Amino acid sequence: MPFECPTGGSSPLAGLVASKSRCSTSMATARRFCASGPFAGPVFVSRSTNYLLTSGMKYVDVQLLTGQHLYVAVDVRCKVADIFDCVCAHIGTQMPRLFGLCVRIENEYRFLELSQKFSKCTPKNWSKSGGSGTDMLGQPSVILYLRVHTYVDAVRIISCPIALLHYYMQLRENLRVYWSPEWVREEQCYEATALALQADFGDYNENTAAGTVYFSPELYFPSWVVEYRGVHFLRRHTPTVHQDCQGMDPQEARYRFCEELSTGLSAVNVHLYRLKRTKSEQFDSILLGIGPTGIDVFEPKQDNPRALLDGKIAQKQCSIYGVIDGTTAISNGETLIQSSDGKITTNGCDKIFPYV
Repeated sequence: MPFECPTGGSSPLAGLVASKSRCSTSMATARRFCASGPFAGPVFVSRSTNYLLTSGMKYVDVQLLTGQHLYVAVDVRCKVADIFDCVCAHIGTQMPRLFGLCVRIENEYRFLELSQKFSKCTPKNWSKSGGSGTDMLGQPSVILYLRVHTYVDAVRIISCPIALLHYYMQLRENLRVYWSPEWVREEQCYEATALALQADFGDYNENTAAGTVYFSPELYFPSWVVEYRGVHFLRRHTPTVHQDCQGMDPQEARYRFCEELSTGLSAVNVHLYRLKRTKSEQFDSILLGIGPTGIDVFEPKQDNPRALLDGKIAQKQCSIYGVIDGTTAISNGETLIQSSDGKITTNGCDKIFPYV
């Protein structure tokens, strides 16, 4: 599903994705060779999973933020960094530091350490089993996700168009997941969608949009807006706000979209993790936010899902339990925080993650 756009038509976004993410015409030219210590083996992007692989190689599905799937053939002895470098080279990003590879566990994305052996991140016996790592339909059984690992507070430092595209797609997804009616006004959703449509389609064209599925509201609006207004209403009225962006370059629209979603209380350039206040709690009651400005601890309430937990209470009374992946945040080009894998049991939220 390219760039999550069901129209099937051409757009500036479609052209940008196609120009940078087109598979090579030959397997040889698509190869990227690993250089992890004494081992040097092939890791390459394939058009499909129909190619026969040599012994010790398997297919992995890497899902991009644009909605595309990359079938990557990997040697089971490779490291996560080998796959990551191959994917970044294939899509053409010049700013790989912004991204990382994740697995999805219990509806949360958890980043993998690049130095890890990839076989340590896969199901038991996956590397030793026969076959090419695919199911009966030819789909890889192991799925990885390329996602934003490092959020920034100044979006315009992202000078690579491909990096900006994926960063923009991450914030677009975060908007749908994070924004709630207690958090933002409905008008903000329309304003953000107008910029997103300008970024994806360029100037609104009445002739092109007439008689077609112009866009899918579910891909641009939070679910509560779609449920409240309905798909038909949003398809009918959203083009009006899209026309307000007439003449804006799609690249500029991506920058402005990211800037709008990176400021104020409605900012979504943050990793949110659900944690427990104490071991005895049955459900998660605390949100830990990791972003460019550091760490915030939230205690969601009915009227305010992003209510900050009082700092003194957080330090003196709050033992937080949960699993956090290796997430980094950057402010003004400097690394602020680096988390580590494992269970967090420290008293004092200021001690959870050391500043580096």
